[in-house]
Amino acid sequence: MELKQELFKELSEKSTQHAILATNTSTMSISGIAEASIKPEFIVGMHFFTPIPILRLIEVIRGEKTSDHTFETAISLGQNLPALKGKRYIAKINKESPGFIVNRLTIASGLFFNWLLDMAYEKGIPIEEIDNDYANPPELGPYAKWDYLGLDIIHDTFKYFSDKVSPQFKPGKTLNNLIKQGNLGKKTGRGIYEWIDGLPKRISSKKANLYNLEYYFAIQLNEGCRLLQEGIVSNYKVIDDTMLAGMDMPGPFAAGKKNYEKWSELLEDLVNITGLDYFKPCDLMKSGEFLTMRK
Repeated sequence: MELKQELFKELSEKSTQHAILATNTSTMSISGIAEASIKPEFIVGMHFFTPIPILRLIEVIRGEKTSDHTFETAISLGQNLPALKGKRYIAKINKESPGFIVNRLTIASGLFFNWLLDMAYEKGIPIEEIDNDYANPPELGPYAKWDYLGLDIIHDTFKYFSDKVSPQFKPGKTLNNLIKQGNLGKKTGRGIYEWIDGLPKRISSKKANLYNLEYYFAIQLNEGCRLLQEGIVSNYKVIDDTMLAGMDMPGPFAAGKKNYEKWSELLEDLVNITGLDYFKPCDLMKSGEFLTMRK
C-alpha cells in the first residue's frame, strides 16, 4: 500500500489536472491508494483479468472520493476495449471491499488451500497429488498456479486479508518458509514446485483424494452471501456474472440455490476439520434468504 500511495502521489502531482489515474490492484482499497494524492477525485480502480486480451471482465471500483465523471469515464473506456471472448463485462463496484468481487471469493477459498498446504507438508503428502485432485495435468492445479503467480504475491495478499478481513488469513508456516528461502515460484525456478523449462516438475499422477470440489463452491457461496450482507453488491446475479466473465467458470449461486443447506453443513464440518471459524456459514446462506436477492 505504501508503494502504491507514493506512486499515485507522484503521478497526481506530475499529470495534468484533468487526467484520470487508474490502478489495476486486485485487492487493495482505492481510497487508501488515493489518500496521499492531491486529486483523489480523479483516481479509480480498473482491475483487469489475465489473460487480459481474452477474458471479458473489468472490475471498476469507486473510492470514497472518486467523482461520478471519473467513474463513468472508466466504465465507458472499459466497455470499448476488445476481448477475444466477446463483449466486455464491467462489474461496477460502488462500495469497496478487500478483493472486490472475484478475488474476495477466490481468496476465501484460498484460505482452505493455505491450511491444506501446511497439513500436507506435516503429513508428507505430495503437493502435486492434491493439485491432481483439482486439475488433470497439464492443467495447473491451485498450488502450481500460486507458483506461477508468485508466492510473494500470494503471501502479501493473505497478509492484506489478515489485516482487513480476518486474522485467520495470515500466511501459513509453509508459505512463510518458502518466502524466507527465496523460493518464490516460477520466477525463481523453485517454489512449491521445481520449475523446468517454464513447467512445474511433476513426478506423480496420483490423486490425494483430499479435495472436495463442493468445499470450493460452498466457501464461495458463503463469501458471496457476505458480499450481499455487506451491501457490496445488490444481487447475486452480479456475482455469478462477474465470476463467469473473470474466471471463465460459473459463480457459486447457480448451483448454490439448490445446495445451500447441504453446503452449510459441509462448511460446519470444515470448521471442525480445520479449526478455522471463518468458514462458518453466514445467516444469509444458512437461511436461504439470498434467494430473494437475484435482482
